[in-house]
Amino acid sequence: MLGDDERRRMLVDWAKAPDAYPDPATVHGVFEAQAARTPDAVALLDDATRLTYARLDARASALARRLRALGVKRDVVVGLHAGRSPAMVAAMLGVLKAGGAYLPLDPTQPVGRLAFMAEDAGCRVVGGRPRRAARGVPRRRPHGVARRDQARRARARHRRGSRRARLRHVHLGLDGPSKGVAVRHRGILRLVFGQSYARFGPEETFLHLAATTFDAATFEVWGALLHGARCVVLPGGVPTPAAVREVVRAHGVTTLLMTTAFFNAIVDEAPDALTGVRQVIVGGEAMSARARRARGRPAAEARFVNGYGPTESTTFAACHVLTFPLERDTTSVPIGRPIAGTELYVLDAHGQPVPVGVPGELHIGGAGLARGYWNRPELTAERFVPHPFDATPGARSTAAATSRAGVPTAPSSVSGGSTRR
Repeated sequence: MLGDDERRRMLVDWAKAPDAYPDPATVHGVFEAQAARTPDAVALLDDATRLTYARLDARASALARRLRALGVKRDVVVGLHAGRSPAMVAAMLGVLKAGGAYLPLDPTQPVGRLAFMAEDAGCRVVGGRPRRAARGVPRRRPHGVARRDQARRARARHRRGSRRARLRHVHLGLDGPSKGVAVRHRGILRLVFGQSYARFGPEETFLHLAATTFDAATFEVWGALLHGARCVVLPGGVPTPAAVREVVRAHGVTTLLMTTAFFNAIVDEAPDALTGVRQVIVGGEAMSARARRARGRPAAEARFVNGYGPTESTTFAACHVLTFPLERDTTSVPIGRPIAGTELYVLDAHGQPVPVGVPGELHIGGAGLARGYWNRPELTAERFVPHPFDATPGARSTAAATSRAGVPTAPSSVSGGSTRR
């Protein structure tokens, strides 16, 4: 059905964006190099804490030494039972420095869910803050570390959990047990290096707004700390438009990433919260033309970006920079083209590209693709399939969503992944 020119457009011109990230670097290695260049620059702060790059590096290194003494190394998962805070960010960095992988455990989640996540991931170590720990969650030893036997006893208590905990689990709308996605260092590096959808550099101030369990935090934290920028941590708890307005004004935030629903709430309740912000990135579900109402509130040179991507593609797979003013008859916003280091293909049931206007399934490939699902080899094999257009050994792609017009369109909801639709 496709001529040579159209096939090339589908498989090359529209599908691929070249890599531009420091491979085979690691996230903590890039941070350490940045800390060496700008040791006295402010890296991380909230209303009570202010850490320079040198101080943050020292704290993370001290924790890494402690974790290595407890046996943390490559492919060892460390549970971090803490909410959004500078201490949590330092712990994330410390786990990476130790060679392990961090699993955020949000204290606001039901204890039964946290217990399942820790057990399913095989956490060897769990770190947290006793005063803020929920009942039944593993408590820490000195320096925020709990040994595996403590976690095992806590999981036993969780399995004897109350009916109230089980009901809270149901009320969250969970449609089955969660699955861990093993994100790679190079996926994170590809997200924040060599990209055109956003500006990264020491002149930016990022707001860490997302819950640590949400992959938006990957962009907020590492987009700042790997480029010498400041990362402002919104105080813990559920974010509100008023709280965002206050922290943006207090700290001169320039870069914001929000879910579509929260962006709509800001537009409705506190549109002046975006005053002075230079980059507003929105994702998570289809973005409406409501963005028109927010224009004029941020800085004059501000850009609005619609981002799309399941966790399996490390936060973003495609982005679309909006141009203003939007046409009055605009009813939806596209998800745009693949970001650097990413490949997007709209394929039919036989794995072949479809022409413009023909429905198909969106497949994602490139450096942002995760290793797979943690301890789920069958599911990984089902969803992370051999790459249809790359003969390189081990090259894979994953199916993410259905397109109605031959180009990627955001689904109404993406629940953490590459579910076939």
